[in-house]
Amino acid sequence: MGRRRLEEIRKKEILDALIRVVSENGASGASIRSVANEVGCSHAMITHYVSSKAELFLLGVEHLLSLYDQKIPYRGAEAGSAREALEVFVRLYLSLASEKSGGVGRAWLEFCLLANESEGIRAAIDRGLKRGQKAVARIVKDGIKANEFRPVDANEFARALIALLEGANLLRISSGVFTEKQGETAAMGMVASLLAD
Repeated sequence: MGRRRLEEIRKKEILDALIRVVSENGASGASIRSVANEVGCSHAMITHYVSSKAELFLLGVEHLLSLYDQKIPYRGAEAGSAREALEVFVRLYLSLASEKSGGVGRAWLEFCLLANESEGIRAAIDRGLKRGQKAVARIVKDGIKANEFRPVDANEFARALIALLEGANLLRISSGVFTEKQGETAAMGMVASLLAD
């Protein structure tokens, strides 16, 4: 693949290449040079956007979070019942870690492992998880207000659901011992526990 000029290369393209490289080689096997090779540009063109591998990885986490934001509706139950909104949320959340997601799940796992070493990555991941928790809490509050759900602490439920979804995704990606269907069944059981009598 021939080298391309800077005008032809966009930041998104570089970050998509980073996700592919991290997904295939792990974070330890990724470098600015390997991402440049994946994009088909020079190392210097990548360093036009970032000054270090750590900065590139942080942008990679933020890029993954933007992909999640595009795919997962972070809104209340405007389009239907609160139960339907939570079910859609659960299915979309779990699908992002599927093998059909182009390595997004594997890259997320690799970045989560780096969170212990990088305050910036840890903070970005925390911000993303909190956005998911806020979305779930809004849906739960809408369901309580509509008498669809029994009264619960919406924030506690949201933290528990996001933890379950993250755990299911990370287990499936890292070891394959947990299927997407098992994660969905467990999460839907939590949703069912909310239903008003």
